[in-house]
Parts: sequence; C-alpha cells; structure tokens
Amino acid sequence: MAKRYIIGIDIGGTFTDLILYDMYTGEIKSLKTLTNPINPEESFIKAIRELNVEINDISLITHGTTLGTNMLLGQERLEIPDAILITNKGFTDIIEIGRQNRPELYNIYFIKPKPLIPRNRRIGIKGRIDSKGDILEDIDVNEIRMIASQSLNNVETVIVSLLNSYANPTHEEKVREVISSTIKDIYITLGSEVDPRPGEYERTVSAVINGILKPIISRYLDSIQERLRRNGYKHGFIVMASHGGVVGVNEVIRRPSQIIESGPAAGAIAASYLARLLNEDNVIALDMGGTTSKASAILDGKPLITTEYEVGGKVHMGRVVKGSGYPLRMPHIDVAEIGVGGGSIIWVDEGGQLRVGPISAGADPGPACYNRGGERPTLTDAYLILGWLPDTLGGGEIRLSIDKAYKAFEDLCSILGLEPHEVAYKSIEIANEHLHRAISIVSIERGYDIKDFTIALFGGAAPIHTTFLIELGFKKGFIPPYAGVYSAYGLIQTNYRYILQRGVNSYTSKDVEERLSKVYNEMEEELSNILAREGIETDDIHVRKYLEMRYWRQGRNLLIEYDGSISKAIERFTEEYRDRYGYTMDEPPYIEAAILEAEVESKLKMILKEEEYKPYTPEELGVKHAYIDGAWIDIPIYTRNSLNPGAQVTGPAIIYGDDSTTLIRPGYRISVNGYRVMEVEKI
Repeated sequence: MAKRYIIGIDIGGTFTDLILYDMYTGEIKSLKTLTNPINPEESFIKAIRELNVEINDISLITHGTTLGTNMLLGQERLEIPDAILITNKGFTDIIEIGRQNRPELYNIYFIKPKPLIPRNRRIGIKGRIDSKGDILEDIDVNEIRMIASQSLNNVETVIVSLLNSYANPTHEEKVREVISSTIKDIYITLGSEVDPRPGEYERTVSAVINGILKPIISRYLDSIQERLRRNGYKHGFIVMASHGGVVGVNEVIRRPSQIIESGPAAGAIAASYLARLLNEDNVIALDMGGTTSKASAILDGKPLITTEYEVGGKVHMGRVVKGSGYPLRMPHIDVAEIGVGGGSIIWVDEGGQLRVGPISAGADPGPACYNRGGERPTLTDAYLILGWLPDTLGGGEIRLSIDKAYKAFEDLCSILGLEPHEVAYKSIEIANEHLHRAISIVSIERGYDIKDFTIALFGGAAPIHTTFLIELGFKKGFIPPYAGVYSAYGLIQTNYRYILQRGVNSYTSKDVEERLSKVYNEMEEELSNILAREGIETDDIHVRKYLEMRYWRQGRNLLIEYDGSISKAIERFTEEYRDRYGYTMDEPPYIEAAILEAEVESKLKMILKEEEYKPYTPEELGVKHAYIDGAWIDIPIYTRNSLNPGAQVTGPAIIYGDDSTTLIRPGYRISVNGYRVMEVEKI
C-alpha cells in the first residue's frame, strides 16, 4: 500500500526525534537517536532507516531544524559564506553602527556583536528613494554591471538593501535584474522582500541574515532531498517555520530566515493542539531537551506570536539581552529559552556557588553516564545518582553507567563537602529555579497569572520536573504521550501557514482604509503566487489581517486584528494598550505595518480519537531505591506503555517511557485520560 505514513523529524542539539503516524490504522511510532552535530542530515536519514518501513509508503515528511540558529551561534564547521552587501553610498556602515542602545549599561568593556559582513565586503551605490517612495536619484546600471563583473565572481550570496525600499522596491529589483543577467548561480536577497517595513537597520540586518543562510539552508535541504530520492522517496517534504506553520522547501530557500526557531515552534504547536484537545484555554508549554529549555504561552488554544527577535545574542536568566545579537523582524512564536537541559553541565563558580548550565555536554561526548567520553557532571548524571532513571535511554541506544556518573561528581563533592546525592539534588533545585524564570517570562511578565494556567511538560527531561513546577501555582500538569519526542509530534499536527507584511507608516485616519485595502490586495496577490509555486490547494484557507500599531515616537508595537474598519482597529488598540500599560494617550495611534496571515488546512495530519476511559490501578513493574525530598525510599516503577486510559497512580512513583521518564513525588496523583495524556494533580 502506497502513501500510508506521515513523519515528523526534529533535529535538536542533543537528540534527533521522530514520530511516525499510520493514516490507515492510527498507529503511532516514535524514535529517539543521538544527533550528529557536524552532519545533521546524517541524523535525518539514520532516523528514517531505523524505522524499518518502506520509503515509498511514506506520504509526507515534515522537518524541524536548528541549523540556522547554530550557524549564527558559531557552531563548528558552519561558517558564514562569502557574501556582499550592496546598499546606498554613505550607508555601508549601517549594520555596524546599528542602534545606540547599550545591552549592558554599566559594562564599559562591552563589545558590540561583530557585523555579519565585514566592511571590505560592503558596497555603496548611487541612487536614492525617499520615505514616500519617490525617486530622488536613479541608480546607475553601468555601475551595477561593473560591480557584478569585478566584485562578485567568487561570491556565493549577495544582499541588496537600499534606503526606503519598503516604500518603493524598484531600485532593489533593478539591481537584482542586472546582477542575475551578469552572473549565473548566485544567491540574491532583497531587503524589500524579507522585511518590507520602516527601520533601515533592522531591515538590512534581517536581509543579511536571510542572505547568508541561503547557501547553507539550500545545500542542507538539497542534500536531504537528494538522499531521499536515492532511497526511492518521491513524495512530500515540508519544513516548520518559526511562526508555527509549515512551508514548502522552495519558500524556505527563498526566505530561510523564517525557520530560525523551527524546533521550538513545533513544540509550541504540539502544546496548542493538546490544549484544544483537552478544552484547556490557557496552557504554559515547557519543552526541556538535552541542551535548552523553552517556555511558551498558549492563550485560547493558540501560541502567542511576536515580531521582535534577536538571534545569536546573549541570554540572561531566560531573556535575550537586547542589542547583543542580530535583530530579525520575522513573525515567530514567543518563546523564552534558557540554557538548561538534561545535558547541562553542573559546576562551581569562583565564589563557591553551585551552578547549572548554560554549557551543555551535547550529544558528543554527552553526559558522563553515557559512557561516550564525557567526564563533566550533568543533570542527567544527577537524575541517575538519585535513582530516577532506568538503565538505558533512547530506546536502548544509550546504556547508562552509574559508576561514570559518580566519578563525574567527585570534584564537586570535594569542593562542597557534600555527598553525591546531596549535590545532585541541589542541582535539581537550581535547575527548577531556572525553569521557573523561563515560565515567569511568558506568563507573569506578560501580565498573566500562573493560577489561570495548566502546564504541559515535554521533551526528554521535563517530565522529571513536573511536580516541582506544579508547586508554582498551576492548576495541574499535563504530560502528553510521546513526551520525549513531542516537538516531532507537533510537526505532523500543523497546517501550512504563510505570513506576509508591508510597511504602512501612517497615522490612523479614515482615508488610510483605502490605502490599506490596496496594500492587502497586493499581499493577497503575492500569497496566490506563493501557493501556486508550492502547489498547495486552497480549498480550505483562512486569511487573517493584522496591523502593527503604536503611539508616535514609541518603540513598541501592538498586533491588532483588522477587519477593514480603522475605527474598530483604534478601539482594539486603545483597549489592549490600556490593559498592558494602564493608560492611553490623547492622540491617534500610528500604523507601522500591515500583516496578512494565511493558514491552509493540511489534508495529511494526525487525527487522534478519544479512547474509552475505565478507572483502574495498574500493576507495578518493580521498585527502585531513590532519593526524594530529603530521604532514600523505595519507589514503585511503572512503564508508560502499560498505562491505559483510566490508570491512576499515587506518588511516589517513577514512570519509564521509551523517550522520557516521569517522576511523581509524594502528595501528587496522576490519571491517564482518553487521549493517553497523564494529568498530574496535587492531592
């Protein structure tokens, strides 16, 4: 039988996760394998091979990747390609000057992020367009031809970002036309196509990020597709974007900057699907993997979206330090990310304080207990010392060594004068504090009360921390099935989504409605062209319109839904502004940008059915001697696969799964609902 399965593959810093869904039987299979950080495409193909299914029985593969982020963070063997930036004369230093905000106000030694393109590879050309889109000085075509023939011969990618191109892109388009006719096989990025909005610095940097990613992402996706073809695969291959929808490969290659936060977005989408499935309006999603933890807020069944993001910058206590990285104006799911995961290294600072992360042992060499050459203590080693883990991880791929874990803790114990289990438990408490900060950023700091939320925990490490985090005030916790590979689960739950944006730069007045109508018509025409190129049927398409609004001379925008009435948009803006800041201003708001979001229902996605629920007490697999809340006790063990709908377990308990382990402390109870989700509540 052909075209039977759909697959989601999420490649993270430590593990590669895969979910397979059988559309005929409803059966689900999962797989977790170590990531090859140097050649992630090897991990991709390896995961599919280990499934042992006929490749032609696969109908669709959806992929999530961290490749773009890793390049900007300086991962080994992911060097920035040779690139040239073309801009207006006198503005070649725009990406170096940037904004005058100081990320570390009192640090006189702070060094600004290194420009992604050095000065000797930035070229200024004649030509000028004003903010209204009027041409003040035309470009010199002969100058562009000379640049193409003399400066671009050994260049992989060219970025063209000219002043006010959001108002009139004709000069950028002319530059591309001349270069394309002069040089073949060169990647060209236009700022007006990546970020057609006011703000020349942000637009140029966004274009540069897109341009330098093009060769890398293109080669990566071409390599995967070629390997799939060699193995006989002829069907669909799509990629998760940062905004929580999937897009086709051609669209990814055209604008690769939209997949920077591909992996975290998949986890948030999986959590939003879970929220709708369980009729939970407000959910905090916590995805804790081997390298990092990501928190996101789900409101009314949808993850929060933001257009403000800095990539490659410093993170302090879960917050991106503004000005320390590279601004990327692309819609993405609002995620707070911290450097705490199962592989986070535990260490002691110069003041004698115990620390956890942000450095991770990763997949190679990994935690000491993996017995793959790692010698430094990690959270996974702490879990093992405390008796919380089984003998193997990753479906048996990793056999854990308790001796190696204890050896890794020797120096810490000597410095702190504590027993290994005491240091391990203190490490867990520190990790919980970090997780709390990430949760607070997407809840309390956004004006939401934790008591109004449930928490969904997934990723290989998060279920161990479930009861610790419920204590923050959550109503209860959810641990979904296949929790350890749940981001991959989200990859086969999402729809096609395309988000287009245009600069408006206008006060709100009645005559702006006509202008907005023209802007949205242009975006709808562009959307039709994209869907036609991607070969996507539009039988079931949902289009939503938004405006980015603020008061004049303010730097923060609010995303306001737009239904064609500017007066209603002003009312929504005023209400949301008052809710967020506690006051309003006696002046009309300003519209910076118009946004068009189109979602096309995917015909190939997982459909879960609720099973019959019969309360019962499951049988124990055995007993484990483990350390919990200050005492060594014997704890019953269960397997995740043996807990059918209706199963009820009172803590203390440890639940082993193929992809994650769940710890239930005394005073808590779990029950498995009809969707095989473990609901955790305080007794």
